[in-house]
Amino acid sequence: MAEQLPLFSGSPLVPDGLRYAADFISPATERDLIERIATLPLQPFQFCRYEGKRRVVSFGSRYDYMLRRPQEASPIPSWLARLIERIEESGGANTKIAQALCTEYDTGVGIGWHRDKPHFDRIFGLSLGSSCRLRFRRPAADECSAIRSMRRHGRST
Repeated sequence: MAEQLPLFSGSPLVPDGLRYAADFISPATERDLIERIATLPLQPFQFCRYEGKRRVVSFGSRYDYMLRRPQEASPIPSWLARLIERIEESGGANTKIAQALCTEYDTGVGIGWHRDKPHFDRIFGLSLGSSCRLRFRRPAADECSAIRSMRRHGRST
């Protein structure tokens, strides 16, 4: 009888490039950030003609979905400087934060599958006030290539 291979052999537990850092900031820093973000001019998220169930404000640059490109935004506030230094230190060589997006989600509200715009390169996220669950999936291109490959070999999808 042939040996059965393990189902998850060699599979990484997290997507390639993802790094998780528990307790990245102190509880006092978290409270301070929450208080400061509460005073920001957060606006409903606009995705073309749709309005998302979250409020946002961008600094440094923002993505304009109608023009399909980044646009200049207000400068990053000085009270984010120390946090940005920590992120740049943990991000490794050549990490330079040029954009900050503050997003407020109501309890129980999330966002659907999406892909962050490639203009922003690497993404660093910080959840304040509660934990958040992230679910990842393979890029659609991988799915499409697999389907094209099956079709080339005469298999149906």
